[in-house]
Amino acid sequence: MFLHGYADANDHWFVTEKADLCSSPAVRIASRSALEMAGLSIDDIDHFDLYSCFPSAVEITCKELGISEDDPRGLTVTGGLPYYGGPGNSYVVMSICEMMKKLREDTSGTPPDQARR
Repeated sequence: MFLHGYADANDHWFVTEKADLCSSPAVRIASRSALEMAGLSIDDIDHFDLYSCFPSAVEITCKELGISEDDPRGLTVTGGLPYYGGPGNSYVVMSICEMMKKLREDTSGTPPDQARR
């Protein structure tokens, strides 16, 4: 597995400093930057694992990524935070591990010499 793009961004910490509560400029900017760096579009992504601390986080992330909440690719490879540990249980580490397993198992059309996404 090879990393082809990444980004890091933060939304305002204090709710009172946010322009609105139903968007995440950080998700929008970071996802676009990572996809651009990788030379991909959201349509090229086969698997997602959206961080799901609250349902609103998933809804906002879907909105910022431009995908439907009922996207046929699914929004998680773990079942989400409520079903795969908790915030104190290294959920993100576990979701990365689960995604790696999923990508290694998925041979749907990608030649072996090409990196998975």
